[in-house]
Amino acid sequence: MNLTGHWTGKYTYGREYQHQYGKSEPFEFEIVDNSGHISGSCIDSLVRAKADNESYILGNFSGKEITFKKRYKYHFYIDETGNLVLDDAFTSDGIDYVGKLKKRFFSRKHFFSGKWSITTKFKDESGVDQLYISTGTWKMVKSD
Repeated sequence: MNLTGHWTGKYTYGREYQHQYGKSEPFEFEIVDNSGHISGSCIDSLVRAKADNESYILGNFSGKEITFKKRYKYHFYIDETGNLVLDDAFTSDGIDYVGKLKKRFFSRKHFFSGKWSITTKFKDESGVDQLYISTGTWKMVKSD
C-alpha cells in the first residue's frame, strides 16, 4: 500500500497530562511515500498556535508497521495548569509515533492507530540529568 496523500486523524493525551488527559486534538498530514520511506507535513493546533510555526514528519512504513518522528519549528509544552506555553529558546526534539495498519470491519477502508511519546531530557535543580517521557495514542485515515 502506498501512503502518499492526505491523511486526517487525532492524537489523544495520556496520563502524564493531568489537565489534558483523554483530550483529543485533530491533525492533517500530507504524506509522500517513497518505497516505504515517508515524509510530509503536518497541520495541527500547535502549528496554528504560532503564525510561522511548521511541522514535518519523517519515517518508515513496512508491512503493517509505521514509525515516524514529528518535529515542530518551535518547542511547546503544557504547563501544570494545562496551558500551552511556547518556549522559543529551544527547538523541538520531536514526537515519536508507532502504529499499525488496520482495516475496518465490513469496509475496505484502512486506517492507522498507535502510540506516541515525547522524551524530554533536562537537569534538575541539583544539576542531575533527568528523563521524562509523556505518551498518548493516535489514529488516522486516508482522505478520499
